[in-house]
Amino acid sequence: MTTIITRMLLATFLFFGVLQISSGPPALALIGSGAKEQACKGVELDNATGANCGKDSSKETQDIVQTVINILSAVGGIIAVIVIIVNGIRLVLSSGDSAKVNTARSGIIMAVVGLLVIALAQALVRFVVSRVA
Repeated sequence: MTTIITRMLLATFLFFGVLQISSGPPALALIGSGAKEQACKGVELDNATGANCGKDSSKETQDIVQTVINILSAVGGIIAVIVIIVNGIRLVLSSGDSAKVNTARSGIIMAVVGLLVIALAQALVRFVVSRVA
């Protein structure tokens, strides 16, 4: 059971990490590239028509990216906390069996490492978004 939880936790963190790496840079690359200004030059459209040529379009993109990262971080954090709680209960109920103690301890350690990775990813994304803007 612990190996299943461990594998699910690892897969979740890898999925969120790949998702953050693969979806972040293309959206952020357009913010400071000047492509929007070139495309919107001479066009008199506003956001009500569906065009994104307003002055706040880069801010909207940053807000969307930040919201997605916050949601992914929250979900990953919730999963890690649940894994810590489950493995803490297993540690208490292990009744001194060294195999069960080691399994529960490694699950807790992996969940804490996952929380650290989430926190570092969040800080890195905030840093990149603040520099690109």
